Amino acid sequence: MALKSINQVLNKIVTVFNVEPETVMKEGIELWLAKRREEILGEIERILSKYGVGSVDELERKIADGDVPEHPAWEDLIEVENLLEGLKKIEELLDDLRKS
Repeated sequence: MALKSINQVLNKIVTVFNVEPETVMKEGIELWLAKRREEILGEIERILSKYGVGSVDELERKIADGDVPEHPAWEDLIEVENLLEGLKKIEELLDDLRKS
């Protein structure tokens, strides 16, 4: 959708529902961030459950103890840590959005 079309849709929503454009944009951003958060949480859960663990620390212990093969466990651990960083950024953005 071209930017011009997005603005046209936003203007129509504002008119039809008698709502401020900032409200529509804020709620849309919040929903997008919440959806992304759920996707990340699901991916983290998928990876951790693959190794029968509930946390990064537990996965690290299993790797160190030799209970799971280092490959691909280390790569998965790095992916989970990256996902957790992304999750942290999303939470910060949601907090900022809710405070505004």
